[in-house]
Amino acid sequence: MGFVDDLSRFRATPQLDPLLYVGLEKDAALTALLVECDPHPESHDTNVMDHHTAFAKINETLLTIIHSR
Repeated sequence: MGFVDDLSRFRATPQLDPLLYVGLEKDAALTALLVECDPHPESHDTNVMDHHTAFAKINETLLTIIHSR
């Protein structure tokens, strides 16, 4: 988990294969998925309080990612 800590602090991670890097700045669907999974309430639509609704949005975003690859 050390590399996860390094990544979150924008430190170098030489142990990770650079070919596996995914730049989020160019992937709107993946960025949307990460926003949906963010546990901080201020990052979400305040109307999405129901877990079922949140799951449906995450599922829809995942399907978009899968079908666009």
